[in-house]
Amino acid sequence: AAVRTYASRLRKVLGPDVLVSDSGGYALRTSPGALDLTVAQEMAAEAEKARAGGDRDAARTLLNKALGLWDGEALASVPGPYADYQRTRLEEWRLQLTETRLDLDLEAGCHAEAVSELTALTAAHPLRERLRELLMVALYRSGRQAEALAVYADTRRLLAEELGVDPRQELAQLQQRILRADEELARPADDPAPAAAPVRPAQLPATVPDFTGRSGFVRELGDRLATAEGSVMAVSALAGIGGVGKTTLAVHVAHQARRHFPDGQLYVDLQGAGARAAEPETVLGAFLRALGTADSAIPDTLDERAALYRSTLDGRRVLVLLDNAHDAAQIRPLLPGTEGCAASARRPSPCTSPTRPADTSPTASSTSTSRAPEHAPPSRKPSSAPSSEPSAPPTPPSPTPSTNAPPSTAPPSTAAASWSSSTTPTTPPRYAHCSPARKAARRWSPAACGWSTWPARTSSTWM
Repeated sequence: AAVRTYASRLRKVLGPDVLVSDSGGYALRTSPGALDLTVAQEMAAEAEKARAGGDRDAARTLLNKALGLWDGEALASVPGPYADYQRTRLEEWRLQLTETRLDLDLEAGCHAEAVSELTALTAAHPLRERLRELLMVALYRSGRQAEALAVYADTRRLLAEELGVDPRQELAQLQQRILRADEELARPADDPAPAAAPVRPAQLPATVPDFTGRSGFVRELGDRLATAEGSVMAVSALAGIGGVGKTTLAVHVAHQARRHFPDGQLYVDLQGAGARAAEPETVLGAFLRALGTADSAIPDTLDERAALYRSTLDGRRVLVLLDNAHDAAQIRPLLPGTEGCAASARRPSPCTSPTRPADTSPTASSTSTSRAPEHAPPSRKPSSAPSSEPSAPPTPPSPTPSTNAPPSTAPPSTAAASWSSSTTPTTPPRYAHCSPARKAARRWSPAACGWSTWPARTSSTWM
């Protein structure tokens, strides 16, 4: 009769569908979310997923809510072995949730706030090594290194006296890291490591201090490089026979424009005129290392290196000087891919052939326009010392063009090669000691030089 009376009172409080008669007794039929234990389990599962996904703040919030459902001891005053087992299980689970939440607090940088709570917990559970490990980390990150080491010494003494064992390996390793003043241990997980200072390469060769001549080329090339910001990438190319000063001109222009490229300047000799030209993969590896990429992060294939190279230059203003290029295929992977960067390439002109290749630009098709350039090669300022040489070399003989002949449509290098092959002027005595390439340069007609414009802000100078 007393049981039925109590059951009746419970039905009035819980509802008739919660406490039901079942097999001569009574059973509780709870709905989802009616028990604190079920809610806490669901929150703990969601917190674990949030932590695995990198959302530590959400995980901390969920764990705090789950722990807030505890109100004193679970199943307090409930007698019997089953209740005792459940109390022990739930208390262990609560401690595990507390350790996880404290670990997240330390990762978030809340080490000072965690010290007091961890101190109380280690006093209540002196043999629980995980709590002592968290307390050592919290003390160390709070600038209390000596106290953190004292916690380890106390733990080691307690375990030896009570159980005759040493602290677990993780705790011993933590002590060694504190002794070494490990910087990684002192920094919370949410505190990013100090960003490495960006590498600013400055690889341009020395320029000629007394550079004279080519003022038009210097001015126009410099303007093209200086206006690369806010537009598509500027690419300027110089082409001509060896010895006429292409490298000197390119290096001089690069030095004049370097102030417009504060993130650095890259330079490489591509050995295009040699027996074996430089491989683009090798050049990209050198460029990536110069830009601060570790050797272990440099991929093996050309395409991957070129992609990483363009990604590294993204958002940076870098000038790239490619000297002695062999062909467009060699320099194409070396070109930056974003606005604000610029590339300058120097290519020897194929003077030994009556015609030049149909395409030496990165673009398969190009339209060319010509203007009258300055023809004097780069040279040093005249010396004040007296000279017995004549002031100017004799003018090479040239065929007199017909006034009715149509204008030549051949490209600059074609016109230049045709001129040097169809005439055999006598080399002036002043240049008798020069190399064949230098002599050939003196036989070039000024009319053969020109300036052509490639599409996509690409310029080419034929010297």
